[in-house]
Amino acid sequence: VCCVLILKYLMGVEANYKVKLKDITLQSDYVKRIVKMGFPAAVQNAVIAFSSLLIQAGVNSYGTKAAAGFTAYMEVDGFDILPIMSENVYLHDTRFFKAEDLRKKVTDICGREIIHTIVDAEPLGPAVKLDALLISPCTGNTLAKLACGITDTPVCMAAKAHLRADRPLLIALSTNDALSANLKNIAVMLEKKSVYFVPMKQDAPEAKPHSLSACFELIPEALAAALRGEQMKKLFL
Repeated sequence: VCCVLILKYLMGVEANYKVKLKDITLQSDYVKRIVKMGFPAAVQNAVIAFSSLLIQAGVNSYGTKAAAGFTAYMEVDGFDILPIMSENVYLHDTRFFKAEDLRKKVTDICGREIIHTIVDAEPLGPAVKLDALLISPCTGNTLAKLACGITDTPVCMAAKAHLRADRPLLIALSTNDALSANLKNIAVMLEKKSVYFVPMKQDAPEAKPHSLSACFELIPEALAAALRGEQMKKLFL
């Protein structure tokens, strides 16, 4: 429609760029070059579109939850990831991993150097604008600091700086005191603008009755919702 309207205007205007249909001719050399370059690209796009259709049909066969998860993943796929670590995680070995191995793995996955100091984390907001910030896993200690406005780690500083720009902060909580000492901090953070949680559940209600852990497989879907300004429901599974 736009093309027809523009052409109609150019045919009626009295100016040196007026279009006259009788003067329009096709030059065979240019037509051959256009077809030579355009036809392979058209075939490629058609194959990609057909493949995407087959993939989506396959995903849909697994039900609505699988389809919703796949759609959410496609919304966030392709993001550049800027890794941020607290100094303790960056420097110290634990029973789960060696610090050097973790740093190498994260750097290889993200293709970027890790931010691990408060000084480097402070510009994330006004100067370095992120589309979203994900804290995963977020410990009870970090949650309490966020609720109280304490910024003595790179992660907490990054969250504070990021929220200054009113951009989404997504928290994937995992702590043994979520339903006791940290329950009020969950409420405090839920009341804050641009703060969202990954849905969570009790991972071991008998052994750890106060524990909650995020459903980490739902991070792509929760992130897509946060980017739309929505809290993913249900929050507690």
